[in-house]
Amino acid sequence: MDWSAIIIQPAQVILNKAIIYAYKGTGILVLLILGWFIAKAIEGLVVRFLKVAQLDTASDKAGITKILVKGEIKHTLSELIGALAYWLIILISVVAAVNVLDLAVAAALLNNIIAYIPSVVAAIFVLAAGMFLATFAAQV
Repeated sequence: MDWSAIIIQPAQVILNKAIIYAYKGTGILVLLILGWFIAKAIEGLVVRFLKVAQLDTASDKAGITKILVKGEIKHTLSELIGALAYWLIILISVVAAVNVLDLAVAAALLNNIIAYIPSVVAAIFVLAAGMFLATFAAQV
């Protein structure tokens, strides 16, 4: 009986696959941690830039802050846009991690979600503009 074919070769295959998955797991972990750091940095930069650009002051004058308060949103407009940038970067990091695992269906689904985000942002702006116009019309 050839013990090499029965025990050693399958054990080597299992060990090789375990090493490959360990490398992939480490790569995924690095991608996700790096993505999180980048997302936090981008969020901070976006919020600071929008505050320096006085977006919050402009949103106060335009009545957007009142709309946010009516919707029980406790963040400023610049913080909301920063949070949107944060989650976009996180989602991109997750897509990169899924691509490392070679999960084509999951990667395609996440890519479709990312492609859908501009439509959601446009819908939010249309909704905000509609609420602003409704408030303006009610005051007139």
